[in-house]
Amino acid sequence: MRVKSNMKSKLLVAVVLTGTIFSTSHALAASPFTYAAYGPPLENNTPVFLGDQQSTSGAVSILGNEGQQARASFGENGVALPSGLTPNGWGYAFSAWSDGFVVNGGSGTGMLNFSVQLHGTLFAEDAIYALIMSDNPDAFSPESIAEDALNGFENIPGTAPVLLVEVDATPDFTPGPGVYHFPLGSVDETFSVNVPFTYGQAFYLASVLDITAHGDFYNSANFGITVPEGASIASLSGTLYPAAAVPEPETYAMMLAGLGLVGFMARRRKQIEA
Repeated sequence: MRVKSNMKSKLLVAVVLTGTIFSTSHALAASPFTYAAYGPPLENNTPVFLGDQQSTSGAVSILGNEGQQARASFGENGVALPSGLTPNGWGYAFSAWSDGFVVNGGSGTGMLNFSVQLHGTLFAEDAIYALIMSDNPDAFSPESIAEDALNGFENIPGTAPVLLVEVDATPDFTPGPGVYHFPLGSVDETFSVNVPFTYGQAFYLASVLDITAHGDFYNSANFGITVPEGASIASLSGTLYPAAAVPEPETYAMMLAGLGLVGFMARRRKQIEA
């Protein structure tokens, strides 16, 4: 479980449809990676993993001795926890991938469209998905993302979640543009965000999915990206990502309510049950 103590009040900006253009020029110097891990219930918002797998070139997956599952590939995340985990039914499964991108074929600025298809079922506690963006090639590592995910995405300077989805009985984030909350149960949604970019300048994405109790999001989340007509995109990993998916009408209407706005969120922490 996540630690819930006093709310840490630092606010984060979700860039949705308008917002900061990542304008600092960088070569694609970072290392892309995929990362999957599982561990015991969380303590002090510090990840302690019992097992993990990491790669800079392909998919990874891991299976715990009690059925904990996590997998990651470029463009896909998956986590699942069974019921009845010892000692108290709680656990932790974590999936992340990160890659660098450059858009060519134009000049000045433009708009990218990202989509994430999220589907699964949660029976207790919480599951969090976040898509995070930065212009810093050194911003993301498996260790920094794992710690950041447990502390409200507050720890990595120069990064901003462009999409955050929470499945929980009680929201830990304030819903707003780019920030969505769903109650316990099944989720099957496609989310879409438009984000500004600068032609010829690198940017970096990290996709994170974690779960803290009985639930199955193993075949989720799936990422897509669409560039302006006439442009081309190159990824550091060499992955050919699919085009962004189109949300269902009800999801799209929910997102339209936040056009041009900025969402702020403060994550509450959860107290471990005795």
